[in-house]
Amino acid sequence: MKVAFVGKGGCGKTTVAALFTQLLVSQKNKNVYAVDADLNVHLSRTLGFEDLSGLDALSSNTATEKIKKYLIGNNKKIKSYGHFKKSTPPARDSNLVYLSERTNFLFKNYTLSNGNLYISIVGTYEKEKIGLSCYHNNLSILENILSHSIDKDAYLVVDMVAGIDAFANTLHAQFDALILVVEPTVKSVEVFNQYKILAQEAGVYENIFVVGNKVRDKHDRKFVLQNVDESKIIGFIGVSSHVRSVDRGEESLNLDKLETENMQVLKKLLKTVSKIRPNYNKRLQNLHDLHKKYVAQDYVKERFGDLADQIDEGFKYE
Repeated sequence: MKVAFVGKGGCGKTTVAALFTQLLVSQKNKNVYAVDADLNVHLSRTLGFEDLSGLDALSSNTATEKIKKYLIGNNKKIKSYGHFKKSTPPARDSNLVYLSERTNFLFKNYTLSNGNLYISIVGTYEKEKIGLSCYHNNLSILENILSHSIDKDAYLVVDMVAGIDAFANTLHAQFDALILVVEPTVKSVEVFNQYKILAQEAGVYENIFVVGNKVRDKHDRKFVLQNVDESKIIGFIGVSSHVRSVDRGEESLNLDKLETENMQVLKKLLKTVSKIRPNYNKRLQNLHDLHKKYVAQDYVKERFGDLADQIDEGFKYE
């Protein structure tokens, strides 16, 4: 199961993603792989990983090269690292990452762990790259990891970049559930509406679920209900004194200290997500379609030739 948390900056998606991740970890029956994909690296620390000095970011030059080399494996359809695009789908000769295995390539080399929880960071801006590149280029390696990982009997949770950037790449098509965290504000609702339009166009609107957050009273709840598709709403997380203490650095995030009504919303979210049956064939077909679209661009064709032949029709996730 692959789950992403998205929403407007400041809506609380990182906190909700961390709480949901903790709930998954508490089940203790499956590996949970959490990826901090926001340029503001907060998920890892919110989950208790304070010292990240020994963790190589996925988007660092050395990590990207080694990860690509591993994933390419013996795939002869990829002529060089430069030909391994963000949309390149896996083939029968590719190496895959099995998230249910605790000794897989990613877990051994690019995660910190605590029990059945494993966490990676995509990385953020670095001083030597100021003025040279956009952060969202860093997400390419995450796209490769998602497309080349097998999530059966495991959970993958990603705290995404704020806004609607998932539609500028393949990320919107690589998750079984996109949890949109919505505050009772006009700006937050605007992000939902943007997601709705783009998700409908991309054919993934059925994968979107909404959690109202920072809801103070019945007026906040009414505002969200009036402006968001009610059928998509899982529940409302109220303003939490425990979360405020965590944000002030006074204590660590702890499910046991969360208010009962807020905990019930998280449990409902887990129950809803657990009912989803991943459609691996659809996920792969979406990747193939997006790859064809991406490599059909003139600048890609002029530099790398026709990369549509990277699609291996004989490959299946199942």
